[in-house]
Amino acid sequence: MNICNVSDIFSLELVASHAHWKMKLDIAIAKEESLDAELLSRDDCCVLGKWLHDGGKQFIDLQSYRNCLVKHAIFHIEAGKIAECINAQNYEYALQLLDSSTSDFNQTSEEVVSSICCLENDLKEAKNSICQS
Repeated sequence: MNICNVSDIFSLELVASHAHWKMKLDIAIAKEESLDAELLSRDDCCVLGKWLHDGGKQFIDLQSYRNCLVKHAIFHIEAGKIAECINAQNYEYALQLLDSSTSDFNQTSEEVVSSICCLENDLKEAKNSICQS
């Protein structure tokens, strides 16, 4: 895939799907349901992660790509930690990790969204300069 074929890979839908993780964790806490913490900790299983670890590798020279890759991995580690608390039936602490505005989960969640936006902008600029000429 060359950059001229990358079309809207990063959209509001991708950002929303990542924000959806918080809701999934909230529901698991409320229903006291177990989660696959190991899978949740992996950054290569969701739509964004699959792209970052496969087709997106061609953009490794972009700082915004590398930043997104790192922030995304940290986000999944933090989500996995919350899932481990849920699985240990430590629901109160899991909720605290999830809902605290200063929690690592919320900070990395915001950083992932920001890094997706930066990468999207860089890809659009590169696409415009290469594909328009």
